[in-house]
Amino acid sequence: MVSVEKMYFCSDLHLHHHWINQAGEPRGVILFERTQFKTIQEHDQFVHDALISWAQKHPDCGLWILGDFGDTDYLYWIDEMRAYGCEVYFLYGNHDSASDFDKFKEHFNEVYRYPTYITKRVLLSHEPQYPMVAGNLNVMGHLHGTKLDSIQHLCVSINDINYNPISFNAIAKRLSQIPKASYKFLEEPFADKYIFFKSRSDVVTDKNGKIKLKETKKLFQKFKEQENV
Repeated sequence: MVSVEKMYFCSDLHLHHHWINQAGEPRGVILFERTQFKTIQEHDQFVHDALISWAQKHPDCGLWILGDFGDTDYLYWIDEMRAYGCEVYFLYGNHDSASDFDKFKEHFNEVYRYPTYITKRVLLSHEPQYPMVAGNLNVMGHLHGTKLDSIQHLCVSINDINYNPISFNAIAKRLSQIPKASYKFLEEPFADKYIFFKSRSDVVTDKNGKIKLKETKKLFQKFKEQENV
């Protein structure tokens, strides 16, 4: 696998995502979201050309596709991309069949069934992971015609990123806007969840040992002031 600095990201190709329902009505991705395409074939060709263009320009990089590939008859496109020297990784989406796992393994460099961290603070998934760990970023797909009002979630559905995979540099820029979580005592994301088995002179709890965070912080501040006298 390439270094994270050379990674790019997209999701939700939805290749040949088109069908006729029981009422005889057409359904598919170009009808509810990607309406700029007149036919699913036009859509698929556009996605193909965009991916091949990326592969030609990034021979030493790696591309993550975060689920909902679409028709597996198009998996040979991944071979075309890899022929230019890049690596391509796949993470399952809700539309990807478990029975196709071996097919995906045959064409992608690596295949993941579940959300995975690529750094300590960046989690890849198909569906948004919520709630997120404080200070971390979820790079995901799944959403169509919407987004989350959350600094900790970045959707890379290929339609939303103008069919141009985004770089890890863009991920890092977004991550820099998220304050890192503190793990100093009483500042942890879980600080209000403490239950103490024994009483402590520096901690205020209820009768069950559950911390009273506000009061405990005041007590700590009082101790600090006394130390400075």
